[in-house]
Amino acid sequence: MTQVFILLIVGMMLTGCATTGKNKALQLIYGKIESKQVVSDLPEKRGILVGGKRGIAHVSSGPAAKASANRNIEKLIEPTQPHYLYTVKKTDGKTLQLVTDKNYLEPSDCVLIEQAEFINLRLVDDERCREQKRNQMVATRHEISARQCALAKNQLAIAQTDRQIATDTAQLEALCQYSR
Repeated sequence: MTQVFILLIVGMMLTGCATTGKNKALQLIYGKIESKQVVSDLPEKRGILVGGKRGIAHVSSGPAAKASANRNIEKLIEPTQPHYLYTVKKTDGKTLQLVTDKNYLEPSDCVLIEQAEFINLRLVDDERCREQKRNQMVATRHEISARQCALAKNQLAIAQTDRQIATDTAQLEALCQYSR
């Protein structure tokens, strides 16, 4: 009971701290990866979400923010680095497609799609895709992780120096990968 209370307090604190510039509500969507495809360019098809490091530059708003985010991302990712197009079957039976630079996810993996200003695809326990009733403590922990990841992506988008970019990238990689 104490753990739930502490998680709720930390969650409320992060909710206030991790507000993005666009103030988009955070959506957490569980699903199983149905397919993985290597693509060389970001698809222009409407309805495909763009996540990962490339997604930071993709959704940054305003010319100055977009230019800063693009500069930062160009320092991190080789232009020829492939993207991965994932088709995810959500727990409600519908599918969606998402492009990211994450290459370690495979078909049948259970993932959490975190959607707000930025998009993140996070590997989670298979149980999350099977359970009918969500475990509230786990859901709260996933929400906290998602907000921390969004904050790390925002920090990377606005980083000014190489040192900030390196620090923010390490933090992003630590906060946005897995959640069990």
